[in-house]
Amino acid sequence: MSDAVLHWNSVALQVVANDHTPDIVKRPDQGGPTRTSRALAIAHAAIFDAVNSIDGSFTPYLTSIPEVSTASVEAAVAQAAFETLAHLYPSQKKAFLQKALTEALEAIPDGKPKEQGRQVGAEVASQIIAARRNDNSNLDQDYVPGSLPGQHREDPLNPGQGFLTPRWGVVTPFTLNRNGGQGTPAFRSPPPPTLISDDYTDAFNEIKTKGGDGNQTPTDRTDEQTVIGIFWAYDGTPRLGTPPRLYNQIARQIAKEQGNRLVENARLFALVNLAMADAGIQCWDTKYFYNLWRPILGVREADPGTGPSQQGDGNPASNGDSNWTPLGAPNTNNPRKRNFTPNFPAYTSGHATFGAALFQILKRFYDTDTIPFTFVSDEFNGQNLDADGTVRPLLPRSYNSFSQASDENGQSRIYLGIHWQFDKVQGIRAGEAIADFVFDNFLRPTKNSMDICSVPNKPILQVGSTGPVVRALKDLLLNSEIADAGVSGFNIDDIFNAKTEAVVKNFQCQVFLTADGIVEPKTWKALCADNPVDLPILRRGSIGELVAQVQRRLDVNGYALGATDGNFGAKTEAAVKAFQNDKNLSVDGIIGPQTWNALSRLRGVC
Repeated sequence: MSDAVLHWNSVALQVVANDHTPDIVKRPDQGGPTRTSRALAIAHAAIFDAVNSIDGSFTPYLTSIPEVSTASVEAAVAQAAFETLAHLYPSQKKAFLQKALTEALEAIPDGKPKEQGRQVGAEVASQIIAARRNDNSNLDQDYVPGSLPGQHREDPLNPGQGFLTPRWGVVTPFTLNRNGGQGTPAFRSPPPPTLISDDYTDAFNEIKTKGGDGNQTPTDRTDEQTVIGIFWAYDGTPRLGTPPRLYNQIARQIAKEQGNRLVENARLFALVNLAMADAGIQCWDTKYFYNLWRPILGVREADPGTGPSQQGDGNPASNGDSNWTPLGAPNTNNPRKRNFTPNFPAYTSGHATFGAALFQILKRFYDTDTIPFTFVSDEFNGQNLDADGTVRPLLPRSYNSFSQASDENGQSRIYLGIHWQFDKVQGIRAGEAIADFVFDNFLRPTKNSMDICSVPNKPILQVGSTGPVVRALKDLLLNSEIADAGVSGFNIDDIFNAKTEAVVKNFQCQVFLTADGIVEPKTWKALCADNPVDLPILRRGSIGELVAQVQRRLDVNGYALGATDGNFGAKTEAAVKAFQNDKNLSVDGIIGPQTWNALSRLRGVC
C-alpha cells in the first residue's frame, strides 16, 4: 500500500475542495481558511497520535494508546482520518468518506493487527474531537463595522459579502497556550503603521500602481506579477478551496521528493497543520483587533470628501482615486462573477501568515532552506477557469528555497491589490514565530529515540561501532521498506555487529550502492530517504556496471533479458518498459527516480 499518511492527506484535501464546490456540497461544513485550517489540524493531530501510539518515536500531541506496537499503522491512520473528517465534514461522510475508508481497509490483510489498528485510530480520534469540542469555534460571529478612516468595511464592489469569522481570534489555540506558550495575544502582531506614516505612504503608492485591474484602473504590474498574484490565490472558490489546501499540496510534493517514511510524514503533516491552525487564530486575532481597511477603501477614501466620514485619511502624501479598482482575488471556476476583496480586515495577511508557517516548518524539519522545487498550482493547472470562462494555462513555477517561495506567496496579495506591504511583512514574521514555537515544543523525539536523519555530519559506522547512533541506524533499517533480508529477529541495541553488517549490505545492494557494510554519507542518505539516491538516468545507449546491475535484477525477477552485459540496448529497454507497466509507472523505457525507487523494491542480486 502507498504511504497511508499521504493517502489520507490527499483524501482530506479533496474533502476541502469539495466543501467549497456548490455542485457537491450545498453549504460548506468548514468554509473559509480559518475553519479549514482547524479541520486539517484536528485530522492530522489524530493521524499523528495514532501512528505514534504504535511507533513511539516522538512525544504525543494529545494522547498515546499503550501496548499497541503490533497494531497495523495503515489501519490506525485510516480510522483516525475517517473519524475526524466524518465528524468535521458530515455532508461528505456517506458519499465520499465511507467509500475511502472501505477501500483503504480492503487493502489491509484481515486479522488482529488490522482490528487493533482501527481501535487505536478510533480512540485517538475520539479524544482529539472531544478536546476541541468547546474551543470557541462555534461562537456567534457577530460584527459591526466602523465608518472612520482606516476601519474595515465590506468590499464596495461586492456588497453583502459579510465578514468571515470575526471572533476566530478567541478560538482555543492548538499549541500557543501549552508547553510554555502564553496564548494567542502573546503572539499578536504589533500595530500597523498609522495612516500618516511613511510606511503607510510607501505601501499606498505601491498598491495603487501595482494592484489595479488593468482595465478601469491602470497598472504597471507585469504579466509575470499578474500570474504570481493568481498562482497563490485559492480564495475559497469551487474545486480549489482555501490556502491551507494549497500549502498542504506543497508539503506533499516536498515530502514525496525527499522520500519521507510514513512516521516522518505523520509528524511533518501534524506540525504543518498545527502551525497553520494557530497561525489562522493568531492572524484573525490581529485582523479584528486592529480592524484595518483594505486597499480598495484606503485608495478610494484617501481624499477629503470621500467615504462615510468624508474625512479622508489625513495623509497629504496619499493621492486617492475614488474609482480605483483592484485586480482582486480571482473568482476561479465562477464564470461571470467578478473578482473580489476578501471579507475580513487587511492586517495581517492570512496568506503570508499561513504560508510562512508552512515554509518555516519545512525549513526546520529538513534543517535547510535550500531545497529547490517546482510546483503546479491548481490556479494554473490547465484545467480551471478564469472569471471570463476561459481555461487558464498550465504554468508551473520554480523556487530555489522555501524563503523565496514564502516571500512570493506574501507578495502575491499586493499584486492582486488586496493587501498592503506591511500586511505581508508582519504576517511572515508571525507565521515563522508560530512555526518555531510549534517545532521546538511539540512532537519532539523521545529520549529513547534519535531523529538521526535531522543530524548533520552523521558518523561513519561499521562493525565495532557502538552507541545511540547505532541504535538509530537499526531503527531506520527495521522500518525500511527495502531492507527486508535479515531484519527478522534484529536486535535493536547499540552494537554494530556482523548481523548489522549483513543487513546494511543487503540494503546497500537493494539501492545500488557498493555493498561493503559500511554506513557512510551515501548510505545514510539512502537510509533516510528509504530510496536510491543520486543515481544517473539510464536509457538506451547507456553502458557500465550500473546497467548490468539493473539487468541482473530485472532478469532474476522474471523480466527475461538473456545477456546481462552492461549494454542498455533494445532488450533492456523492452524489459524496463514491461516493468514500468507492471508498476503503473510512466512507460518510457528510461530509468529515472521513480523507476529507480521501484527497482529497489525488487529482490536484488549482489
